[in-house]
Amino acid sequence: YTSHPNILSQLILLDYLKTNKIYDEIKNKNKILNMRRKLFEDSLSPKTKELIQHHKGGFYYWFKLPNSINLNQLFIELLKNKILVIPGDIYFLNNKYNAIRVSISSINDNDIPIATNKLSDIVEKYV
Repeated sequence: YTSHPNILSQLILLDYLKTNKIYDEIKNKNKILNMRRKLFEDSLSPKTKELIQHHKGGFYYWFKLPNSINLNQLFIELLKNKILVIPGDIYFLNNKYNAIRVSISSINDNDIPIATNKLSDIVEKYV
């Protein structure tokens, strides 16, 4: 997805649409994404897996945390361990959403289990 495509990107997309290559590309990307989601979910600890709130259909996972958890403290500890997440409360103005959003799109497949184990270990210290 690109919000400001150049003419070359538009022409490539037009060709994909005219030749129906787009369906093969979508099928291939879904296969890769499903494999990555399975790898991610299989690598989570059972306790951390229970915190998943939204995860179907994309490369983001939302982990809903108990309100007693200090989200800023958790975020900083994860960051110190080279795990970048997005705190859920930045998406809501008047309602604190004690959650973290995790993306599996930009991490190397070989690193997913390593990162997931780190994530589980740190989250479990707080839950």
